[in-house]
Amino acid sequence: MIRSLFCIIISSIILYSCSPDQSNITEQGVSKDLAGLREKQISEINYFIFFDIPDSLNAEIKGKVTIEFNFTGSGKEPLVIDFQNSTDKLLQVKFNQGNVNYNYINQHIVLPNRKVNKGKNRIEIDFIATDRALNRNSEYLYTLFVPDRASTAFPCFDQPSLKARFTLSLKIPEKWIAIANSGILEKESTKSYSVYTFKETEPISTYLFAFTAGKFKSITKTKKDRAITMYHRESDSLKVIQNTDKIFELQFTSLEWLEKYTNISYPFQKFDFIVIPSFQYSGMEHPGAILYRDSKLFLDPSASVRDELTRANLIAHETAHMWFGDLVTMQWFGQVWLKEVFANFIADKIVNPQFPEINHQLNFIINHFPESYSVDRTSGANPIDQELENMKDAGTLYGSIIYHKAPIVMQHLETITGDSILQAGLQEYLLKNMYGNANWNDLISILKTKTDFELENWSKQWVNTPGMPKLRFYKAFNERNEFATFIIEQTDLYDNYKLWPQNIDVGFFKNKIFQKYPIQVSDTFSVIPITDKLSNSELILPNLNGNAYGYFELDNDTKNYLVKNLSLIQNPVYRSSIYIMLWENMLNRNMLPNELISFYTNAVTYESDQQNISLLQNYITSLYWRFLTRLTRERIANQIEEIYWDKIKNSKPAALKLMFLKSYISISTSNQSFGNLYRIWNGEIKTGELELSENDFTDLSFELALRSKEKGDSILAVQLSKIQDNERKKRMKFIIPSLSHDSYVRDSFFESLKDERNREKEPWVISALTYLHHPLRSNESVRYITPSLKLLQEIQQTGDIFFPKQWLDATLSGHSGIDAVTEVQIFLNENPGLPENLKNKIVQSSDLLYRACQIKNE
Repeated sequence: MIRSLFCIIISSIILYSCSPDQSNITEQGVSKDLAGLREKQISEINYFIFFDIPDSLNAEIKGKVTIEFNFTGSGKEPLVIDFQNSTDKLLQVKFNQGNVNYNYINQHIVLPNRKVNKGKNRIEIDFIATDRALNRNSEYLYTLFVPDRASTAFPCFDQPSLKARFTLSLKIPEKWIAIANSGILEKESTKSYSVYTFKETEPISTYLFAFTAGKFKSITKTKKDRAITMYHRESDSLKVIQNTDKIFELQFTSLEWLEKYTNISYPFQKFDFIVIPSFQYSGMEHPGAILYRDSKLFLDPSASVRDELTRANLIAHETAHMWFGDLVTMQWFGQVWLKEVFANFIADKIVNPQFPEINHQLNFIINHFPESYSVDRTSGANPIDQELENMKDAGTLYGSIIYHKAPIVMQHLETITGDSILQAGLQEYLLKNMYGNANWNDLISILKTKTDFELENWSKQWVNTPGMPKLRFYKAFNERNEFATFIIEQTDLYDNYKLWPQNIDVGFFKNKIFQKYPIQVSDTFSVIPITDKLSNSELILPNLNGNAYGYFELDNDTKNYLVKNLSLIQNPVYRSSIYIMLWENMLNRNMLPNELISFYTNAVTYESDQQNISLLQNYITSLYWRFLTRLTRERIANQIEEIYWDKIKNSKPAALKLMFLKSYISISTSNQSFGNLYRIWNGEIKTGELELSENDFTDLSFELALRSKEKGDSILAVQLSKIQDNERKKRMKFIIPSLSHDSYVRDSFFESLKDERNREKEPWVISALTYLHHPLRSNESVRYITPSLKLLQEIQQTGDIFFPKQWLDATLSGHSGIDAVTEVQIFLNENPGLPENLKNKIVQSSDLLYRACQIKNE
């Protein structure tokens, strides 16, 4: 024992004595130092991976990986291989065909530099994989290695800049099939198992390596010699038939559009996708094996135009990643936004010709601006480009700024350069870095050669600076008391002296017509001379077309005019800009919640655009539950319910009826509305041409059970008995305890979530938490807030990338009282050492809670 300890100490001294800073490269996770070192040491990487996947969920998955690589390390730093597991799961390690002594430090296999040959090397490792990223179910599994989870399944160099070629073999139960990034090279079968061997992939990052295995059905369609296969587990064959043609049409169209836009043919061997029940994300862009959540692709017949647009945008987004993210990948996960901004920006372009009947400018505004503002208005706002010191924290970078502010900034960039110059720049960016890595500055450097605009300073303000501008507007009068100039004052919400240069369209309204006046705002004050023609305008509206970014503070005259005369404004884009501006004014205490909900409720009665109706409904629901006092809510409840009920009966098409039905459900508090909904659920009230799906009835049963102690259990039991699909039945059983009127049952359910195994189906967990913290239960569920916050770091470490923020949103979204604010504030005060990114997530998710509490108390 003493001799063994002595050997370990001596080997550690030999390993580290030459470089006192080398502890950085073996800290847990992949540090920036380790990533930079390996970029200099290692190249030409090839993985040969085998997994033996048993039929039983209780059996371990064994594997073997052979890594071939070229080593060019000239210093004395060791070779470090990542394996996020315990040392007993390393069964055997061979290096260059011989046994080798190694250290296992902080989930890294560490080999001394002197053992590694200059040039070609080969390491063979037998191991047992963890289940953490394998998403094992009784009849299928799928991998999800983003951002740093590949090394939980097999030893590897787990960083995006070390691209490699992968050759995969899978031994799976005989009745299963397997799908991976590349095509099948060969398949061997016996009575009990099959072995699939896949072709070598193109160079890809470890987070993009993927495979799926299990019992799946498949559908293949071919267009212009390109075959695409969809794999799925949907038991509703009619739903599959109703959606399949449209899904493939969207997929083929997206591929064709991208090949034309980039001038680069699809860069991978095959294009298949797998539809996963209750998948954690909407989609994941594995080349050759994209994963989608089933509910995002298989829509119900009553799906709204927003649902259809969301599906089209999702398919376009994941397809765009094949070029932007997979073919060319960010150098380091600190710029994960880079792949997302390109995919989101490109997806919006792809969707436009696929939906010629849709107002796409309106779609862009509603998709991106409210979500981006939800973070940027908070004191926990983060810039688009964030610092990342270690890959283990990469999941905390994801959020609305990446997915929503970044596309807005890209739109601004396209306005600056022109669409043809930006397209040419993106083509050059892709060609220069094919199957490699790049960063944002690489694109800016390319575009600098094509425009005279000062892009670097612009990028610094928009990409590297958190927050949003606050813009005030003043009329200035001459000595004759005539309106002579219009002044725009730019500050930032937290008075940190930041400026954001941008173009703003100001609208001068008279006789039902807007005169648009474009203004470039680049300083604290911008002064615009006013002509006689504009001086007697009835209304001056900032950000007329909704494309400018920030909080536009409106004066009383403007607010009053809009409240009284919104019906005069015919353009739906202008109306959406008004709806969003007024929401931000309310949040900044420049408008009362009861005034705003009255305005929105009136607007929803005559708003003709479905996208705007959806926006209004979301705002009304949030105002209703979070910003109104109980007495005010009781006073106006019947009015809103009656408006929605009338719309349910009289609206066309069916999708619009469903939108109003879901909003009616969301604000239902009266006995009358409960009775109406109960009779819809049990079939006594027919909804005309609106055909509710099984999912619709299940969600309705949840809402009814939440509101009725007497009928709740029987409603849930009946609904559960109607569900035939095993996955959906399991989901309902999981959620039911969160709806119980017995506090002991709810407490037990929450306690169960402290076990990581009970959080594996993350969408189920979020749905259940949302019901647990429903506003009708907020007084009772306050006690779960602090324990939920205490779990946050564990959830960040064990959950997938979106889970921490979703966990926080579900925990806090039903609350608006001082007790909830106190719970959050005490937790933040008592945990000053909380990682900054997680602290910011809490601040972002609690922003509406704090504002609602403050506004109601005032």
